[in-house]
Amino acid sequence: MPANWENQETFNEEGSGSIAAWIESLELRFRLDNLTKEEHDQGRLIILQLKVGTEGRNVIKEAGAKIYATAKEALLERFDGKVSIETAVMKLSMARIDYSIANFGNSLKMMGDLIWETTLNRTSSSRLNVVSQGLVTKLSGHVQRRLMDGLGFYKSLKDLYVDLEFHNQLFVESQGNRRQQFQKRSINRVDSFNGSKGEPLRCHHCNFPGHKKAQCRRFLSGLPKKDYTIQNSSNSQNSFNKLDVPKSTCSIVSPKSSSLLPAIVNLKINRITSKCLIDSGSAISLAHYENMKDIDKESCEFKILGATGTEEVVKSFCNSSIMVGDISVGVPLCLSKSRVVRDKTILGMDFISQLKSTMIMKNGVVLNDHFFPFLEPVSETLSASIDIAMERQPVRYLRDTININSVEIPPSAEKKLSNETTLKMIEDRFGNEDLVSVFSKDKTDLGHCTITIPYIKFDYSKLKPFRPFCFPGRMMEQAETVIQEMLDSGTIEEGSAKMLHNLIPVRKKDGTIRPTTDMRRSND
Repeated sequence: MPANWENQETFNEEGSGSIAAWIESLELRFRLDNLTKEEHDQGRLIILQLKVGTEGRNVIKEAGAKIYATAKEALLERFDGKVSIETAVMKLSMARIDYSIANFGNSLKMMGDLIWETTLNRTSSSRLNVVSQGLVTKLSGHVQRRLMDGLGFYKSLKDLYVDLEFHNQLFVESQGNRRQQFQKRSINRVDSFNGSKGEPLRCHHCNFPGHKKAQCRRFLSGLPKKDYTIQNSSNSQNSFNKLDVPKSTCSIVSPKSSSLLPAIVNLKINRITSKCLIDSGSAISLAHYENMKDIDKESCEFKILGATGTEEVVKSFCNSSIMVGDISVGVPLCLSKSRVVRDKTILGMDFISQLKSTMIMKNGVVLNDHFFPFLEPVSETLSASIDIAMERQPVRYLRDTININSVEIPPSAEKKLSNETTLKMIEDRFGNEDLVSVFSKDKTDLGHCTITIPYIKFDYSKLKPFRPFCFPGRMMEQAETVIQEMLDSGTIEEGSAKMLHNLIPVRKKDGTIRPTTDMRRSND
């Protein structure tokens, strides 16, 4: 007598109806045949693969299911609630893409899913090509041009969605800024500054005229976007004589071997494991007053201003030893009553400048060749950004000597050195290479200081969290690969052949061929 499961019809996506009802019918036949979950799991899986059809077997194979429950979930996820091709075509014809920043990402993904549902011959390898070609006909304007320029460069649908969403956000924000600036000029009646009806070509990254963002050297080098806007004085009568001078800023850049982002790790302070925020944005090291009750204190008096905008007077500090691997680093911890340092100690420039090497990694930070894992993701860690100020002049350090690149030097007797003089003194002693791993080399980011290291003044209203953007690096890799292949095949020669957004192949002194956009001094 044949078993009950043999009478189960083979699943057909069009004729068998819902996959959930079909599986429920099959499991009922399993109970009639006494095929339990515990004792006959592999047998139930084999029967399911036999009866589910060719496409269902492919779904189970792609899911890598080894037990019946996993295979069942994969089938339900693939077939259950799936619309028919006719319904998908109807929805696709009525679908519209919302280009607003808040809704563009979701509407773009929904459009891509509908395009995939209307495709008859579908394979996992062809999904990127099918969706990208379909989106070309559905998109319009600047997003459509961006997609057409990037066809062939996207490695996955996720890369395509992220790139288009980021490009649309930049475009919408730039249009909003231009509209806001135009309205501001109209209100203040300064039409004479325009010079003509048409706006000149201007970069949306560095705000300088004469080039686009794709040609901006600051953008291609990975440097952050800067705000060059100047706010006029509220007093309209003295608006021509009194302009608010923009504050100098120090931006947080992308993690490299030459910079250090804020990082929270565990270090031993006075032989006690403590949660520490290692931050190049803070000039000094700070600890909470309650955490240092039993340690001898020394008196001092100066003002600090943190990223929260709260001003505080520090009246005492204590000398402490911090273990970095096998090395003890002596740091004066300024004692504060702020809640910001209640659960973590801030280790600033006076600690970082004594380390021989600092490097930020994916999962932790390397200090003096010792790895310390992050206690929280580095993208969520905020800079302390603490300024120090006395009544007459800013200070950077509490000791009689300054430690730069592991060399102790006395502070200069000259007061309030200019930015150029300060940089020249440091370069004369240490050279240009590996100047100081956490200092900005942009002169506009420096302020006055009384010693031979720069005093960085922060504009807290313009500090933003770092958001990585990998487009320039990916474009450079593609350009290097294509140029090398064309050189090897003899299609192009080194020199003036322009390709891939005006990139030119040039042979450097070390023998490598690199793409460049500027031929001036390109072989240096």
